[in-house]
Amino acid sequence: MRERLRAADEEIQPPPGLWTRIAESAPAPGAPRSPLSFLRRRPQLMTVLFAVAALALGLVVWRLVGTGSERPAPPGPGTGLEVTVYNSEPACEKARTVKCALRLARDPHQAYAAPGNAAGRVWNGDRLATECVLTNGRLVRDKAGAISRRWYRVTSAEGAEGWLPGVHTRDVHQVPLCPSGES
Repeated sequence: MRERLRAADEEIQPPPGLWTRIAESAPAPGAPRSPLSFLRRRPQLMTVLFAVAALALGLVVWRLVGTGSERPAPPGPGTGLEVTVYNSEPACEKARTVKCALRLARDPHQAYAAPGNAAGRVWNGDRLATECVLTNGRLVRDKAGAISRRWYRVTSAEGAEGWLPGVHTRDVHQVPLCPSGES
């Protein structure tokens, strides 16, 4: 069997110029290779990676500080806008149990789970009337890892008034800014 393999190996001839092409494309022996050399040879891939990174950075900044294009809310009753409550836990998509309830906070500048900072409960899918949005509240992270400093001043169908963290809604329509000093 060895002799057959040796004979077959000797019959194999590399294509003409193969060793020259390999030697020309390889870096000089001992030359350090940059981890980015792979990307430099593929400008389209670099462009796509740069665009994805810029988009991700833009979304993070938008979630942290808001869009900056909202106008202060006029004084008076609600805006007529609604937001839909979103719970990131798949098990709570349809369940209306205490375990799946999300709280409305009394003060968007205090810790969300602080004792005494509960104004009511809401569940995934609830539609809440919203008056305004605050873009500099306490940073909140949901169980899926989304973070936001946005807080919506809301009223539930049951009449509970409070603040809903931006991580608990996926609505993106414009809500006016709350007048300064409101919380």
